[in-house]
Amino acid sequence: MIYTIHTFTGNLSAAQTLGQVSITLKGSEGTCGPRTLRKAINNEVLFVEGQKDTFQCVAVSVGLLKSVVISHDAVGFGNTSI
Repeated sequence: MIYTIHTFTGNLSAAQTLGQVSITLKGSEGTCGPRTLRKAINNEVLFVEGQKDTFQCVAVSVGLLKSVVISHDAVGFGNTSI
């Protein structure tokens, strides 16, 4: 299954990150493993202050989506935990 993921980076100072951002989808039929958001379909530079990035991720169907876990490796400017 292909999931479309939209992220919005805030406008506060240092909102951006250079770190690796990952998501894990949890649903009524299971969980997919972490998917690193590496290449957006709309921007070359990712997670810039005030920017919307759109990704497409291939994963098993998790059924009805219940939650999304967002994490990153805390590397780079604006490296506070999400």
